[in-house]
Amino acid sequence: MLVLIFLSSLWTWTDSSAFISGARSSPSSPVLRTTRSAVWSEETTTSAMPFFADPESSLNVTGQLGAAVELHCRVNRLPGETSVSWLRRQEGQLRLLAVGLELYSSDSRYSVRLLEPGDWQLRVRSLLENDQGHYECQVPSHPPRVHSIYLHVVVPELEITDERDVPIKDKFYNSGSTIQLKCRLTRVP
Repeated sequence: MLVLIFLSSLWTWTDSSAFISGARSSPSSPVLRTTRSAVWSEETTTSAMPFFADPESSLNVTGQLGAAVELHCRVNRLPGETSVSWLRRQEGQLRLLAVGLELYSSDSRYSVRLLEPGDWQLRVRSLLENDQGHYECQVPSHPPRVHSIYLHVVVPELEITDERDVPIKDKFYNSGSTIQLKCRLTRVP
């Protein structure tokens, strides 16, 4: 296993000829080439990389307007003090919501919890219609691992009918009359 970690440069192996410190390498020998970056790089086997525990179970989440919803990101093999980032994809742009347990959104309806080792939860309270959309849980690995969740916000429909199941629109009743009303709620998750 090869591990290269540093703050100022990201090193990658290439097979092309290049000049390094005035020495020329042959086309068949590996060359270290530097790219300016502020990235921690770890080259390792895929079996040791973090992975999402049950990615298929939370691809789509449905919540009701005004209610709270929890989005889960379950990650196995997340090293040490490493945490996930939560982002929201809106109009082609990513907006950072949280890194670990620290919120970066000014929207107080968001909160983040670590329920058990590896189970990161983004909670959205008092859902609004415009909360519907794509949310991402990102693991800071190389390459980055991304779990995308689509949040559907359902707006319940309320229908009030009379005793014959006719929707009540503009109806007039005499004072003292007995009326029977039915209230039907549909589109509830």
